[in-house]
Amino acid sequence: MRLVTLIDLGAGSLPAQTPPAARFAPWLVQVYAPPQPPVLSGLTATPVVDGVLLEWAPVPLSGAVYVVGVGGSKDGPFRELAQVDVTRYLYSNAETEAKWFSVTPSVRGVLGVGATVEAAPKVIASDEDLIELQLQIEQERVERFQGDAAEASERARQMAAETGQRVADIEAERAARQAAVASAQTRINEILSDGIITPDEKPALKQALQVLLNELPGIRVEALASGATAELAAYEAALNALVDYLNTLTFPTRWDDPSGNTIII
Repeated sequence: MRLVTLIDLGAGSLPAQTPPAARFAPWLVQVYAPPQPPVLSGLTATPVVDGVLLEWAPVPLSGAVYVVGVGGSKDGPFRELAQVDVTRYLYSNAETEAKWFSVTPSVRGVLGVGATVEAAPKVIASDEDLIELQLQIEQERVERFQGDAAEASERARQMAAETGQRVADIEAERAARQAAVASAQTRINEILSDGIITPDEKPALKQALQVLLNELPGIRVEALASGATAELAAYEAALNALVDYLNTLTFPTRWDDPSGNTIII
């Protein structure tokens, strides 16, 4: 006896098995490579009185610390002097013989490749050397003072130029505001001069009055800043009187109603 299958019942062939997704991987094995140790460069030694000034280029890694050492030969051994996080170190010693200095960068406890340099402290042997050193110090001081004076002069010039420009801008704004007020007042006087306000004149009258009202805050600020309080009070009183007067013009229609004429009383 044979078992009846789904194919015999007309259900079709069995569904194909879904193939597993391919797993991508590099052809070459990735070997971990530790970061390169920091390398110090640009180490210089400048002899100064009773000491040596060491300077070098910074290591482009965050958290770098520099181990400074001193020894009797280029190959060491070096006695550690200090660990600093800046790119300079002043070695102070009254000894006159030359010494070898080493600076080794260290990043998070990992020492890098350092550099060495030989130098000897500068010793004043005579009055001539002392005078020369004093002249050098005075010259450096004069140059620094001259640089500060030039910088202060340039800042003063810039401030004067900026102040002059601000004053010019304020004067231009004030002139424009005064011109706008005068023009609006002229239009109002022309409209009110013939004893009647026509519907065609009412929009212009309303616009001219609005110009005066819009300019009032700026005029108030300028007057208070310059101390012209009496002139400001007179101007505000005149403007309020004009508004009150216009509000009395209601016959046979209100002064800002464009549906008809308004008779000026």
